[in-house]
Amino acid sequence: MRFGLMQKLIVAAAIAIVVFGCTRHSSLDSTFSVPTGGSVLAPYFPSTQSWTTVFDVSSNGTTGTLTFYVGGEVSVQGQNAYRWVLIPSQGTPDTNFVVVGETSLLVYQDSLSSPEHLLQLPLTSGSSWLRFPGQADAYPDTTSILTDITGGKLDTTDGLGPQVRKLLPVEGGNELTVAAVEELTTAGDRHFAGAVKIENTDRDGSTNTYWFVAGVGLVKYVIGATTQNPNGVTMGEVIDYGVR
Repeated sequence: MRFGLMQKLIVAAAIAIVVFGCTRHSSLDSTFSVPTGGSVLAPYFPSTQSWTTVFDVSSNGTTGTLTFYVGGEVSVQGQNAYRWVLIPSQGTPDTNFVVVGETSLLVYQDSLSSPEHLLQLPLTSGSSWLRFPGQADAYPDTTSILTDITGGKLDTTDGLGPQVRKLLPVEGGNELTVAAVEELTTAGDRHFAGAVKIENTDRDGSTNTYWFVAGVGLVKYVIGATTQNPNGVTMGEVIDYGVR
């Protein structure tokens, strides 16, 4: 049977919908980062040079953007690391350092600090770990967190006054728990499959939640959520990502 032009267009459109979908994001997309390391954790915090994620952030009634990008490689405490750079919509850029290990992803505020265990295997529902193993305080840092628009808050936890900035929006309780692995929709109707949802609590009982997606990294965070205020005190959602 011969198809006319209209029938061919209809068939082509149907195939495109099946193959490409609508706005669902897959780690097979060319916009996703290809991990450079052998660790299972590597895709959840891409280390490709110039990999960039841009967030829309709302905090206490104020809105703005935060841009993160991967800088060059560097050695930190004898480990291969890469620079994690923040460019705020206001203020000045700053740098932390990330080490992607075999079982843990470590974040250093500077080259001499103790690392924060941001991610740890296995990333399965119910798994938990300590951000700062061996630290007695259940709520280790509430003053050195990134919850504002202008950039990382100055770290005052070392008793020496403001020194360095923490450039990731993780705060509250020392214990992090994988609450779920789920589908997630963020700003701009972006859909992600297999998002690892990680939670901890704060002193006031509020919940902090962070979503990581393989091939992108952190895609959303909510700080200080309660039943009455599910969007929290601060919410950031990725609006752009890729090598820039």
